[in-house]
Amino acid sequence: MTAGKPRPRTNPLAPLADLHEYHQTALREADPALGELSASPETLRTLCDLGVAFQLGEATAAYLTLDGWTAREHLRTTEVEHPARRTGGFTPANGHGTLTDRNAHRDAAQRVWPYTLEARRLAGDMTTPAPLERHRPVQAVCLALESAGIPAAETTVHGKAHRCLYTGYQVREYTSESACLNWRRTPGDPTATTVDDGLVQCAAALDARGWNTARYTDSGRRPYLVAWPKGTHEPLA
Repeated sequence: MTAGKPRPRTNPLAPLADLHEYHQTALREADPALGELSASPETLRTLCDLGVAFQLGEATAAYLTLDGWTAREHLRTTEVEHPARRTGGFTPANGHGTLTDRNAHRDAAQRVWPYTLEARRLAGDMTTPAPLERHRPVQAVCLALESAGIPAAETTVHGKAHRCLYTGYQVREYTSESACLNWRRTPGDPTATTVDDGLVQCAAALDARGWNTARYTDSGRRPYLVAWPKGTHEPLA
């Protein structure tokens, strides 16, 4: 095995025929945020040799390759391929406007996320955003949230009023390498996730996916989060 150099892609499901149940279990239970695997060194070595995992440098941790993500999904579900799983031209939901099919959009986000991790692998660090993410912080933060299953808000504009149709996050640019997000609630819905709980969920999801967050309140005492890449300085509030 050559650390950090996964085998060239062929049929991403072909390695499954060579896997024992404990290998398949390791793939199924891989961390959904970064794709980190928890298994014995021998199991990790086998998965790396099969091209479904890789290791960076001399590190003992192993992560899923794109083939590994495909194999994990295949092992975890038998759903029929949905057209929304195609990744070309995908834009994660930012909480402004409406979604035609929010479930399909979330599924698509979860299938794009492994490509973000592939960019991190090529950059040499799985735990912090890659340069492409840093240059597009709003899209990167939205993808991290949506792929984690956090719902995006849906809103419409009536004159100068912005009405919330669906409870969830809403993201906008803060600085060139950071994003600002708040939690919008559907009016009159007592079952909707509270602002505090929603922001806590967002912060936890972003922390698991390589983003720092800090909580602030605006002039109307409404709380919001600022998110920026781990390993960089907190932007000025």
